[in-house]
Amino acid sequence: MGTMRTFIHYIEERQTDIIKVFTLLRDPIIKLLSELLKVYVSLRLSIQIVVLMQRDELNDSNIEHVERWAYFKTTRLRDLYSDGEIPAILTSCIDELEQKKNEFVEGSSNWYVKAIDSVEIKAGELQLFKTAKANGWLKMPFLKKGLVNFKNTDNRCFMYCICAGLHWEDLVGSVQRHKLSYHKTWEQFFHLYDFSDVEKE
Repeated sequence: MGTMRTFIHYIEERQTDIIKVFTLLRDPIIKLLSELLKVYVSLRLSIQIVVLMQRDELNDSNIEHVERWAYFKTTRLRDLYSDGEIPAILTSCIDELEQKKNEFVEGSSNWYVKAIDSVEIKAGELQLFKTAKANGWLKMPFLKKGLVNFKNTDNRCFMYCICAGLHWEDLVGSVQRHKLSYHKTWEQFFHLYDFSDVEKE
C-alpha cells in the first residue's frame, strides 16, 4: 500500500507484433487489474513494452545486423475506478504503444522489430497521488544512489531539491556521501536563486 508496483511478463516465444502480444495477454492483464482494484479500489497505471530492434547494414559487402533496445511507454498515466473501464483503458494503451513503435520505425533508418522482450505494467493506489502534496514527505521503501529525500518542517523541501538537483555534481566527489543528505550541505546555494515567488502552505 502506498507504493507503485511493477508487474513484468517476459515473452518466452519470439514475437514481433505488439498487437498480437497484447491479444495473447489481454485476459491475464484484465484479471490482474481487476484483482488490484479489489485491493486499492482505484488505480493509476502505465504500460511499457520492451522491444529489441534490428536493422541490417551493408559493410564491406557484408551485411551486419545492428541491434538496440527500445522502450515504448504510455505517455500519460491512466486512472482506473472500476472493472468495466479496464477493456477500454487497455485498448487505449495498446493503441498508443503501437503508434509509438510505428513512429520510431518510420522516423529511423530501416529499424524493424526483431523480438518483443517483455510487457511491464506499473500500477499504484490512486489515493497516493491525490494525497501527496509539495510540502509532504514520503518515506522511501528503498535506498538508491542519487536519491535525495529531505524531511523538514519549514516548507523548504522544494529549495533543497532544486539546489541538490543543480549542484549534485559539484559536491558528489568532494564531500562524504552521507553528508549529501544533510540540509546544511545545500543551504550554501540558496542565495544563488530567487525563491521569492514560491508559495508556501
